[in-house]
Amino acid sequence: SFARNYFDKASETDPESLILAFFQAPENNRFDNIVIFDEIQASASFCRLINAVNTPLKIKIIGISSYIQKSFTEAFKCIYMAPLRFDEYLSAIGREWYSEIVLGHFEKKRPVPQLVHNEILALFSDYLHIGGMPAVVNEFASDDESVCIPGKRREQYNNILSDISLYGKAKGLRDIIDAAALHTSLGRRRFTFNLIRRGATYNMYRDAIEELLFNRVLFKSEKTDDPDSFRLTFFDTGITCYLLTGLYLLDDTFVERQIVLTGLIASLGAEHDIFYYEDGQTSKVDLLYSGADGIIPVDLADFKGRQIKSINKYVREHKTAYIVSLGDENYKLENSILKIPVYSGFLLQ
Repeated sequence: SFARNYFDKASETDPESLILAFFQAPENNRFDNIVIFDEIQASASFCRLINAVNTPLKIKIIGISSYIQKSFTEAFKCIYMAPLRFDEYLSAIGREWYSEIVLGHFEKKRPVPQLVHNEILALFSDYLHIGGMPAVVNEFASDDESVCIPGKRREQYNNILSDISLYGKAKGLRDIIDAAALHTSLGRRRFTFNLIRRGATYNMYRDAIEELLFNRVLFKSEKTDDPDSFRLTFFDTGITCYLLTGLYLLDDTFVERQIVLTGLIASLGAEHDIFYYEDGQTSKVDLLYSGADGIIPVDLADFKGRQIKSINKYVREHKTAYIVSLGDENYKLENSILKIPVYSGFLLQ
């Protein structure tokens, strides 16, 4: 709060002079250090001042933000820090050996020894329910029996709501968040605005959705032939697990499938366009992604979401290089279907 008050009240318009004065940097090494601003969005006036600079600064600045406006990022090269991937989670809890196994066998598409495969499946199940938020993973890794993981997940979710309340600009942000949670609990593909209220439309909430997508609180997957129809998914399996188990009474298998879908969309959506498919009749595919070989359909086997007939219909009607089937099975290639363990899904390209 001290730094925010300083920059908000300062009359100086040169950001370099302002920063150097704040840190009282000595003359002989004024430009030798890297300045890190945590939660940089807390000072909107400082963000605007940085954005107004037309020439590169001599000072090296790293800004860290949990939620920021897109207009404030023009002066920065932006890197998104996602929740821990499964391999990073394994390293964080001291299971690096399993992490190396997952990565190595995915590259070679070679079956993992069955005993090890079963152990990794169990670890992956824990990961799905804990999520990749570092604060929650750290509590889990501490091996403290007094730690309440659901409580920590709730805390992380409330932090998101707090950031939106403090720094969000678009109208209806909380409406979209609440509707996205309900949308996930219903297992629907197409997001419908009547989950907010009758008469609500996309145009009313366009800015809110774009702001949440930019901050990657939510990911969007579009219908293959209709970009106006889309699904909204949360960014972390732990958050989704908290919402589905803390707010709704749902079947365990359904919850498992939804958090697997959350993890896949979040990991693939950072680098690829994500889709779902419906033909207006009975054929439905929950997840397709734009890979190097075109649009790749994903079958969520073993999660009561097996959609291979629908996928086959999609393949007949569209040019598709191959099909990925994720489940509890080890690596196997059958016909044109590549079966891989579900714990390797984050490595799909």
